[in-house]
Amino acid sequence: MTSHLDSLPPELLSIVTEHLGHDDRKNLSLASSTTRSAMVPFLFKGLKVMCPLPEDHILQDIVQKFGAHVLNLHLHVPFFPNPIDPNKQDDVDMDDGEEVDDNEEDGMEEDENEESQENEVADEGSNDEAKSAEGSNDDDNEDDNSDQEDAEDDGNGSNEDDEEGEENEENEEEDRWYCENLPDSVWENPPESVWARKSAGAQAVKDLIQFKGLPRCSILSLHTMGVESFEIEADWDDNDLCNSGMYFCSYEEDWDAVKKKEEKYTWRAALRDMWHDVANLSKTERLEVFDFLPRKNSSWRESGWPKFLGCLKELTLYTYGADNGAGWHVNTLPGFNDFFKELSSIMLRHANHVERLKIIAHDEGFLNYDSLKLSPGILPELQVLHLQHMAAPAILLPFLEGKPRNLREIHLKKCVAVETNDYDFELKTWASLWKAIRETGEKPICVTYQYLKSPPLTEDENYADEEEDWKPPEDEEEGIARLRRMVVEDKDIIWPYVDIDEKYGMLMDNDVLNAEHLGMGHDNKEYRALMDEMERRRKGVSAE
Repeated sequence: MTSHLDSLPPELLSIVTEHLGHDDRKNLSLASSTTRSAMVPFLFKGLKVMCPLPEDHILQDIVQKFGAHVLNLHLHVPFFPNPIDPNKQDDVDMDDGEEVDDNEEDGMEEDENEESQENEVADEGSNDEAKSAEGSNDDDNEDDNSDQEDAEDDGNGSNEDDEEGEENEENEEEDRWYCENLPDSVWENPPESVWARKSAGAQAVKDLIQFKGLPRCSILSLHTMGVESFEIEADWDDNDLCNSGMYFCSYEEDWDAVKKKEEKYTWRAALRDMWHDVANLSKTERLEVFDFLPRKNSSWRESGWPKFLGCLKELTLYTYGADNGAGWHVNTLPGFNDFFKELSSIMLRHANHVERLKIIAHDEGFLNYDSLKLSPGILPELQVLHLQHMAAPAILLPFLEGKPRNLREIHLKKCVAVETNDYDFELKTWASLWKAIRETGEKPICVTYQYLKSPPLTEDENYADEEEDWKPPEDEEEGIARLRRMVVEDKDIIWPYVDIDEKYGMLMDNDVLNAEHLGMGHDNKEYRALMDEMERRRKGVSAE
């Protein structure tokens, strides 16, 4: 069998390899040294570097051996808190009888992981050398793309919880400055750089940021380890709330406050240094940020920041999200919402050459109309837009007012229209969004929409157990039964409307609005008009 494989032309073996999963690729590569050599480019497409690098890292050796095959550089950057201030008191209001579940899982859920699977990043290596290049080895965020997960199976451990912390085991405790139980000695010997335990080692990472030794690399992925880092009970912010979790972004900050926080808190200075080096060293045109932290830093006011953003062609943001362990989501915090409200002014307005933008909100960090703002006139070269888990009609309408001339695709997943009680903000319906897209430009725009469940039309359906196979009662009210027939017979779509729980920040289906808007028919009328208009444009037929 091995001899037959060795006799295959390399081109044919490449075609076969492209259709295999990563485990199958690894197994096939073990067939012979000839097969292994031919498959190396398919097995080492991603390089994952856990920062800060230990003093005895062998990163340069790994780059020298496999760098020619790397397409995607992943930098994982945890943060280092200040010791707990004994004078600070926790005053988070929790309902009686509620307990904090210390083992509650955070991170992107599986469907968000599916979004990131579109990236063609594969393998960073399956040997002990790649493993030894890293300073720590926490379990990966679930929102990493699937090919990247394949790449980490052997080099950095899989995504299984029981493999958390697997690395150079004899050096694990002394090398990991980030861990759940931080001893006092950690604060006595903190890392000297955001990139390495000793400042001399930082240059190795800075070289990678410039893709030195990575001639084929075009994607820079930053993983800020947000959820994992902020579970550490320590001093993260100057407030009277909890010393861990999501409360590092409790309040709004002006630039003076940002500067003071960077002087006081080690992690804020590290965040500044991370972004400063990326902006001033990287020449990438594709940037991905996982756990995009809702905190500004002073390097964003320097000249290198707009220059860096102006060179990007693709930008992907997986935003930070979490709860406090008792049900409060991070989107209940003013500082979280204020940060994303400023995203257009501090980031997106400089991204003048971005053609593809993806913003994926965390399940515990919904982006509402009073948080994310996409201002008209930004992103003049944008062609493809992906939005997930946010109030799409309210967020997109201002952007579409700018008549983006190059927009070709809009992909919405788990997006909703949000009921509002604000007197100065009217409900932005799905009909208003479809109409705005239809009136944008003269070229066809592909619109896709995914929602993971059928929005409820009645209170009983709304509050049915998720595990229950709910079916409408035989004696259901005729008006609701008629609406259900419209969905089946007329192919009408139930466009989701929700409320936001003011206390906890979670989404609650609004069955009344769902039924009301389905019955009025405006949403589906405008959606059909949009589809008809796009079909007309594709065929090049003149408008009547």
